[in-house]
Amino acid sequence: MIWLCSQRPLLLVGGFLVGLAFGAEADIIAYLVGRYFGLRSLGVAVGFAFGAFVLAGGAGPLLMDLAFDRSGSYGVPLAAAFLLTSLAAALLTRLGPYRFGANGDF
Repeated sequence: MIWLCSQRPLLLVGGFLVGLAFGAEADIIAYLVGRYFGLRSLGVAVGFAFGAFVLAGGAGPLLMDLAFDRSGSYGVPLAAAFLLTSLAAALLTRLGPYRFGANGDF
């Protein structure tokens, strides 16, 4: 598995995909909140969702550090992060159809 880290093309592709994901997450929050809550409550809903996003982004490194201090390895916290991210992705598939469409029925 270590040989993957020494392959320059794989590193470039991985860096590109991580950068793409970092740029898209805040945009997808506003898009999904607008589709599921409508424009009347968009500001409040995006405020709560983005606030949770920022708090989780700040707490993540702290929790990763605490888990490393307890376990002596990043294996356990990274496995937990992978499982939680997979759970979040699975829950996104369960959202159902949009409540508010793009045709102005907000």
